[in-house]
Amino acid sequence: LRIGHIVELRQSQYQSLVERLASLNPLAILSRGYSVTFRIKDNSLVKDPTILKVGEGLRTRFYKGEVKSTVTEVKGDGRDKI
Repeated sequence: LRIGHIVELRQSQYQSLVERLASLNPLAILSRGYSVTFRIKDNSLVKDPTILKVGEGLRTRFYKGEVKSTVTEVKGDGRDKI
């Protein structure tokens, strides 16, 4: 009976770790509808659109794939009304 209790405890700890790891997985964030965009020229993450230039290539990663696009316009500091 004691060994059964130890096994149950370890399984519970294992499941807790699996859930914590899953919550940290970047793909889990993408699965909720978010995307992540990189500059093609240096594969850097785009955090600020004002660093981009018209004509620059981008790669946007979604949960189920990615698209390549080209910047046609850059607007302000992100506070512009959409």
